[in-house]
Amino acid sequence: MTKTPLIVIVGPTASGKTTLAVELCETLGGEVVSADSAQVRQGMKIGTALPSIDEKRDIPHHLIEVVSPDQEWTLVDWISQATTRIEDIWARRKIPILVGGTGQYVWSLLEGRQSPRVPPDKIYREQLQSLVTRGGVDLHQMLKDRDPKSAERIHPNNHSRIIRALEIVESTGLPVPPKATIKPNYQEFIIGLQWSREDIYRRADIRVDYMFANGLMSEVKLLVEQFGGSADGFRAIGYREAIAVLSGEITESQAIDAVKTSTHRLIRSQAGWFRANDPRIHWIDVTDDNQSSLSSTCLDLIYKSELGETVT
Repeated sequence: MTKTPLIVIVGPTASGKTTLAVELCETLGGEVVSADSAQVRQGMKIGTALPSIDEKRDIPHHLIEVVSPDQEWTLVDWISQATTRIEDIWARRKIPILVGGTGQYVWSLLEGRQSPRVPPDKIYREQLQSLVTRGGVDLHQMLKDRDPKSAERIHPNNHSRIIRALEIVESTGLPVPPKATIKPNYQEFIIGLQWSREDIYRRADIRVDYMFANGLMSEVKLLVEQFGGSADGFRAIGYREAIAVLSGEITESQAIDAVKTSTHRLIRSQAGWFRANDPRIHWIDVTDDNQSSLSSTCLDLIYKSELGETVT
């Protein structure tokens, strides 16, 4: 069976992934498939740095703004839709280019990880969050008591994964099964954009300042009026801080500082998902000086790879 070609662009937030993807699409005849867990939400444009019409340059972008902020959306949902979009793009003899910084999305798709089909239980999640807020409850210990093997796999500070594991155990009455893998039939070429930590923090901070200066608070105010302040999508960086401003908990200046701090933390987390020593990733060191020639550098790498004959 002929493999589906797939170019993948990964790296930290604010590293220039979307711009590069659009430029490669223009040359190769491709379409973008987003691997961003925040950009799937409708109406959340400014805070997620959703590409504008001009930035898209008439290139089709898939899996952006597909669900409302209050709609349930899981990893299983994304994998299902991403798989369908990638196959459809190649069926039309276009080149699918997967772009994003959500490591769980990227590797789950490429490695064929099969997640349990247990839908999110909002009430149960709220109960667990309430226990944490009140204090005195160790969710990791709770998981250890009910599913010791899952507790061994999950770091005590990874609250979202702990809650998800407890949710699966609560729903099925069984431990979380080891994740099976069914490797998809892709011929992937993975490009990683690597900035110095100092430069990527600077670029991220500039983006945060731009968001607040160009209407983030107004965007969030309208969304909260429509969906309330507790919608799942509003857990995204920038939105929870803006909601805190609207509720009078912090000032806008404090929110800006908080968003910058959270974004720096996200960048460090992304470095864990996309490791500098991962042999699957073709890392490119990016600076302000060589950014304009980035697409040419990537095209040279692609043409020299096994994927080269397929995309030319």
